[in-house]
Amino acid sequence: RRALSTGGARREDTLLRLRATGWATLDQRLELSAAVSALAPDFCHFDYDETELATEYNVEDLDAIDVGGALRLAARALLDEASDKSLADDQRRVAEAALVRLYTIVKEDAS
Repeated sequence: RRALSTGGARREDTLLRLRATGWATLDQRLELSAAVSALAPDFCHFDYDETELATEYNVEDLDAIDVGGALRLAARALLDEASDKSLADDQRRVAEAALVRLYTIVKEDAS
């Protein structure tokens, strides 16, 4: 939130483009997405681009989705595809986005 300071300008008069890059865990991505969703309406225009934000996965992330069963199998398959360097970047990004979405749905449903 501090990073989105407008330097004294009113947010409703501010056009903002935020580009996230680097690496984030699934929890960090979920937290960032929630912060962006909460803050975006305050600005005149808010453009958020996370296409260059890669996801760092761990076993606990998959366990948070499911410890067994169909959801765990789906999560594992998406993780394998997102990590498969033999696939095209677009295919890996689609798998990554699907895994992030699955994680988000499960976490939101749990709360």
